Amino acid sequence: MSADSKSLSGVPKWDGKQATSGMYISKLEALLEYHDSGDAIDRSAMANCPTKSEYDQLGTTDANDIQKAMLYRQNKRACAIIVLGQTSDHGLAIIAKTKTSDHPHGLAHEFVETMKRKNKPKDTSRGERGQI
Repeated sequence: MSADSKSLSGVPKWDGKQATSGMYISKLEALLEYHDSGDAIDRSAMANCPTKSEYDQLGTTDANDIQKAMLYRQNKRACAIIVLGQTSDHGLAIIAKTKTSDHPHGLAHEFVETMKRKNKPKDTSRGERGQI
């Protein structure tokens, strides 16, 4: 059975809470790697991702076009997995902010970056009032 035909029961879920965001991101990253879509959450790799209109014009024989098309499909898959994993409106709002006419599915790497920035755990290495 191929990775694409497996059940969606393994899609990581996120309840929109900071306490569960780290585990969600770790599981999401692992699942995307499993589905050969890890580049979708890598900002530098996604610099080569075409827009929707560019994707529609790509050829099927040129190696560069094939690579760009693969990035577009990886991002599309990653965004679908992200949406399916949301159990609250919070995550849906984050992915919605990444959607444009150029990227109608959103941008998975922007979702992950926003999640990490907004749900950064507080530093608990210091005691009360900065004392150790």
